[in-house]
Amino acid sequence: MTLSVLGVVLALALFLLSTSPSLMPRPWWAQAIMSGALMVAGYLTGFVIDWLARLIADWMNLTVTYDPRVSSALRIGGLAALAVVFIALLVINYRSARRTAALVGMPAPSLARYVGSLVGAFAVTSALVFIYEAIYQVWRLVLMAAEPLRIPATVATWLAWALVAVIVLLGVEWGLIRQVVKAASRWASTRDRQTPHGVEAPAVAERSASPGSAVRWASTAREGKRYLGGAPMQPRIEALTRRAAREPVRVYSSLVAHGENLDASVEEAMSELRRTGAFSRSVILVVVPTGSGWVDEWNVQALEYLTGGDCASVAVQYSYLPSWMTFLSYREQAAEGGYRVIDAVAAEIARMDPAHRPRLFVTGESLGSYGAQAAFASPAELLDRVDGALWIGTPGFTELLKTLTCARHRGSPQIAPVVDNARHVRFATKPADLHTDLYGRELGRWEFPRIVYVQHASDPVVWWTPDLAWKIPDWIGERAGADVSPRLRWHRLVTCIQLLCDLPLAESAPAGHGHSYHAELVPAWRAILGLDPDEEADAAIAQAIAAHPV
Repeated sequence: MTLSVLGVVLALALFLLSTSPSLMPRPWWAQAIMSGALMVAGYLTGFVIDWLARLIADWMNLTVTYDPRVSSALRIGGLAALAVVFIALLVINYRSARRTAALVGMPAPSLARYVGSLVGAFAVTSALVFIYEAIYQVWRLVLMAAEPLRIPATVATWLAWALVAVIVLLGVEWGLIRQVVKAASRWASTRDRQTPHGVEAPAVAERSASPGSAVRWASTAREGKRYLGGAPMQPRIEALTRRAAREPVRVYSSLVAHGENLDASVEEAMSELRRTGAFSRSVILVVVPTGSGWVDEWNVQALEYLTGGDCASVAVQYSYLPSWMTFLSYREQAAEGGYRVIDAVAAEIARMDPAHRPRLFVTGESLGSYGAQAAFASPAELLDRVDGALWIGTPGFTELLKTLTCARHRGSPQIAPVVDNARHVRFATKPADLHTDLYGRELGRWEFPRIVYVQHASDPVVWWTPDLAWKIPDWIGERAGADVSPRLRWHRLVTCIQLLCDLPLAESAPAGHGHSYHAELVPAWRAILGLDPDEEADAAIAQAIAAHPV
C-alpha cells in the first residue's frame, strides 16, 4: 500500500493537537491511547482524500509533471520544516501540560512520562494499523471468494467492504462491548454487596438498617452502608455548635434488595421516612445519588451541621453499575430514579397541614444532579415545587442547566452565568460567586426559594457535551476560568475527545478543582437555607467533615 503523504501530515497534526492542554493533566497511558487513536484517524482521513483526488484526476484525465530535482528539494525542505515545527510544538505543549497541572493542584507530568506517552502513542498507532491490516486481509479474502460468482469488480468491492464492516461491527458489539459490559456488571454487582472497610451497622433508630428498621443491613448496597453506617452525628454537631442538637435522619433504599424494582425501593424509602419521623423535621433533603449509589458526605453533613440535626435525608439507589457506564449508557435510569423519589416525597408533604410541613430541598452530584433535575420540566416548575436545591458538578447535557445558561444576561460568562438578575438561581465556581458575579460586582436581592449550581471551571463533567466535537462553546472563548489554562483552544473533534478522556481523571483533582467538591458546599447550603454568612463557622464545619468523611 502506497504511503499517503497527506495522511502522514494529518496524523502528525492530530498528534500535536492531542497533546495540547485541556482541563486535566492526563497520565501517560491515557495520553498515549488518545494520541494513537487520533493519529490513525488523521492518517485515514488523508488517505481517503488522496484516494478521492486520484479518482477525480483519472476521471478528468489530469496528469502532473515536475522536475525531479525540485521534487527532491521540496521533500527535504518540507521534512526539515515539519521536524522543526513538530519538536517546537511538543516542547510548548509539554510546558502547557505542566502549567495545567499547577492550575488544578495536581502533580505535573515529568519529562520521562511525557516522552513515555509519545512512545506509547506510536505503539498504539502500530497496534491499530495491525488491526487495519488484518481487516484488509479479510476484505481480500471476501473479494477472492466473490470471483467465481462473476460479480462486477466495482460491485464486488463495495459488497466486500460492506460485509467486512458488518463482521467488524458485530464482533465489536457482541465480542468486545458486551463482554466489557458483562464483566463490569458482574464486578459492580459483587462489589455492591460488600461492606466498606471500617463501616459498621448503625445503632441509632434515625437511620435505615438500624435494629428497628425494616431495611436489612446485609441487603443494603455498599454505598448505602457507607452512608448509613457512620458514627452518630448528634454528638459531633453539639461539640461544634455548643448547642443542643438532634440526631439527623438518614434513609437509604437499595436497588438490589428489591430485585432491581425501583417502585419497591421508593416505597421502602417512604416507609422508612415515616418510621423515623422524618416529616416532623424542619428540613427534608432528597439526595439523588451517583450511578453507583454513592452519596457525598460533604453534601449531607454540611446540611446536618447547619440545621443542628433537625433534618432528614433520603436516597434511593437506581443503579449499581460504575458511574462511567451509567453516565455513557444508562442516563434514563438516573432520570427515572430522581423523578420517582422526588415526586413521592413532595406528594407526601403536600398532604400535610401547611402549618407543619417541612421544607423540601433536593440535591445531586454529577449524574445524580442530572437525574434530580430531570424531575422538573422547567426552572419555573423547580421553583414552584421545592424550597431550595443544590446542584453539584452538573453534566453539561442536563436540560435544566442548558435552559438557564442560554437565558443568561449578555456579558455573563458561561461558567458562572447570571440569570434573571440572580433573583432565585445562582452559579458559583467558588463561594464568593454566591454574592458577586465573576467580576466582583454585587448581585441583586436573593429571593426564596434559592437554587445554587456549584461548578468548577476545570470540571470536565460540566463542560463535556457531544456537540463539543463540532461547535465551539462560549466558556473556551470567554477564558474566564481561574484554574483553566489560558492556552486552551478549541479544536474540532479533538477537544471533545480530550475532555472525554479527562472525565475519569476529574475526581482525582484536589478539592476546589475538577470534579472534587468539598468545603464550598458548606457556604452554598448556608445561603440556600437563608442563614447569615459566617466564614469562620463554615471553616469549622468543613474541618469537622474532613475529620469524619464517613
